[in-house]
Amino acid sequence: MMKTKYLFLTIFACLSFFGCNKNDDGPAVKLPELQNEPPLSFNLIDVADNSTNVGVLPTLSWESAKNPEGSDVTYDLYLGNEVNPKTIYQNDIAETSFQIEERLSLITKYYWKVVATDTKGTSSQSNIQEFTTRNLTIPDAPFVANANFGSRSNHTTTFFDNKLWIIGGFYVEETRDDAWFGLNGIDWTKSAENEPFCDRSGHSAVVFQDEMYIIGGFVDENPLILDDVWQSNNGVDWEDVTPNEEFPERGNHSSVVFDNKIWIIGGSSFKGFKYDDIWSSTNGRTWTEVAIVSPSFSGRTGHASAVFNNKIWIVGGQDDDGLLNDVWSSSDGKNWELANLNAAFSKRRSHTLTIHDGKMWLIGGSGGDGLKNDVWYSSDGVEWTELPVPENFPTRTRHTAISYDNKLLIIGGYLSVDDLEPSDDIWALE
Repeated sequence: MMKTKYLFLTIFACLSFFGCNKNDDGPAVKLPELQNEPPLSFNLIDVADNSTNVGVLPTLSWESAKNPEGSDVTYDLYLGNEVNPKTIYQNDIAETSFQIEERLSLITKYYWKVVATDTKGTSSQSNIQEFTTRNLTIPDAPFVANANFGSRSNHTTTFFDNKLWIIGGFYVEETRDDAWFGLNGIDWTKSAENEPFCDRSGHSAVVFQDEMYIIGGFVDENPLILDDVWQSNNGVDWEDVTPNEEFPERGNHSSVVFDNKIWIIGGSSFKGFKYDDIWSSTNGRTWTEVAIVSPSFSGRTGHASAVFNNKIWIVGGQDDDGLLNDVWSSSDGKNWELANLNAAFSKRRSHTLTIHDGKMWLIGGSGGDGLKNDVWYSSDGVEWTELPVPENFPTRTRHTAISYDNKLLIIGGYLSVDDLEPSDDIWALE
């Protein structure tokens, strides 16, 4: 009996000491506060590191970096051409992927990383990966098989007033005096029934200070070679602003806009004389011959010119010794530097040189072995790389090419040395 009593008292005392009374007013036990931790480390998933032939609008994805405490995490995507990209392409991304919205450049290496940040401002960064975008794509069929502006060669194509413009050119045994414009490269409208400028081919056309200019060229049926300049602010109404006895008459020359001036480069006369001169104008009406510092490029015709990386470039053509595949550049129009005496592409004339997606693109032309259908590109004018072309991509010469709506359009020209009638097709490379 005594042992049972003592056991009861012992159990009661233990329960009283360790038990919790709901009416107990004693201080509550305070647990230690957890410290905030940064988001978890994470890796990039796709596009995989060192990928090539990547589309220009890729979707980039990565692992989740959710904070151990469970707080929200957002992501900043860095994308650029630096090995360690410092430019935020998109911030505050809630998901673990992002569709690139602005078209990336072709054949370009990009680096990317992602930084994850929680609601308290702590962050963690992914690794850095790289990928290279795809090359230009040549389709299996033309963009337009038979454009309504009609067959032509030695015409000009330019972009003015948010429209594409095609002016003049040669058709069978006559030259054209028309001008056509289009908004999408498919449908074309003639700007006027009878243009005031005479029919011509082998001329040049540029856009300068919100006005379009047509310069020189040949009237093949006369024969006649031109030294006139026509100007328009709408493509319909044209004014003859021909200077009085300044630059000599010429055709198959090139013209560019550079350093707030229009530039005329080289060309030839009907007698076969090939010019090595350069003329410039600040208003399209008054022209000054540029004092070129020797040595410089030879007199030539059928060459191509463009403005790229703050320089004027001249590529190929034909001089008194024959066809050329040399490349020249100048940062002032006076001092010229030979970038490549014998470029990787073969010697040629009547090709095109177009700036597209941050590179120079050379297409087609006529060489010693006939017409060309090859496509070459360069980032520096020295090294040139050939783009593989499908068998159905036609040879052509005396065509035009222009960068428009993320496409490289190739328009008209002769597809064969045996055809008297030039083409009216348009190809869209993109």
